[in-house]
Amino acid sequence: MSDIIVSMNKTLFKITLIFSIAVVVSSFAFQLSKKWKTGTISAGAPLNYPFVQNWFGNTGTQLLQPQQLPPVDRTQIFANNSFSSFECSDCVTVLMTGDVLPARSVNQKTTSLNNFEWPFEKTAEVLKSADITMINLETPLVDSCPIRTDGMVFCGDQKNVQGLLFAGIDVVNFANNHAGNAGKQGVIDTNQLLNQNGFLVTGIQQPVFKIVKGVKFAFLGYNDVEKYGFVADVDDQRMQTEIAAAKQNADVVIVQFHWGEEYRYQPTGRQKELAHRVIDLGADLVVGNHPHWIEPVEWYKEKLITYSHGNFVFDQMWSTETRQGIVGKYTFQGRNLVDVAFFPIWIENYGQPRWMEGKEKQKILDLLKKESEK
Repeated sequence: MSDIIVSMNKTLFKITLIFSIAVVVSSFAFQLSKKWKTGTISAGAPLNYPFVQNWFGNTGTQLLQPQQLPPVDRTQIFANNSFSSFECSDCVTVLMTGDVLPARSVNQKTTSLNNFEWPFEKTAEVLKSADITMINLETPLVDSCPIRTDGMVFCGDQKNVQGLLFAGIDVVNFANNHAGNAGKQGVIDTNQLLNQNGFLVTGIQQPVFKIVKGVKFAFLGYNDVEKYGFVADVDDQRMQTEIAAAKQNADVVIVQFHWGEEYRYQPTGRQKELAHRVIDLGADLVVGNHPHWIEPVEWYKEKLITYSHGNFVFDQMWSTETRQGIVGKYTFQGRNLVDVAFFPIWIENYGQPRWMEGKEKQKILDLLKKESEK
């Protein structure tokens, strides 16, 4: 009888042992598959799971923390990339567009259609896919904005904020030469409208901050064209104070300027001076708008400057150059800029951009490269 009991105990022990091993192996396989799918596995190094190390020693394949990527490959920033050509599980993507004008003919279009998402219908999917998307809003959004399709004094219906929400915009720069077109009250009303709808607004009270994947970004905006005094106009003391505050409280500092001269491919000396100045003060990335044409990129002290993204949502249908623009995709891993790509757009029907493809896309990328090499 005792022999039977001993035999049963041995059998039970074996079953328990096999079951325990199966549970451990299944758990390990599940975790391994998760790491593989998220891109945090690196083949060829020892496993760092303690129970595996104890049983088998430091051999096999190890699950690693994401490795630090190298700096931007400058030879590839003008390449004909796809939106998903560079992916990194712990990276943060920041998209920057050209000027956005939900005023004049664009405002007429959105109000007549009663469709305030219309300007972004062909681009919103990509804009929303970024971790952070920033625009320059070239007009106040106010009540009782008259419908008009000409003139240089801008306003847009407040319902145009629906388009910004639809497009997944996160940060709105309002430091530009048209912010004051509806007076100081227009600036106040637009700022309040944007804040109420969850947007971060630069160019008024700043810096503003956004944390993504543990990385804290600071955004600032400055206007250097037709200064009204209602927004953050370029002032060296102000820039020193605000950029210092941003640098102290953030990992990455991004400055957007409204600057330069319209309808030219090359930046002015003034633009270069301002860009270099804010990098000296602590900016990690400098971007710009206002010229309505694409302008080149420059590296200064290992920091990137994109002088102008051209137009994005705009009604300047009278020239090829004003119907073109680029969206910059700036990818950070922690504090480091690890990838840059540009995606050309073409504006149709007085205010609706679409992505360029094929030869037309390559033509704009070649133009950007050519102007950047001058």
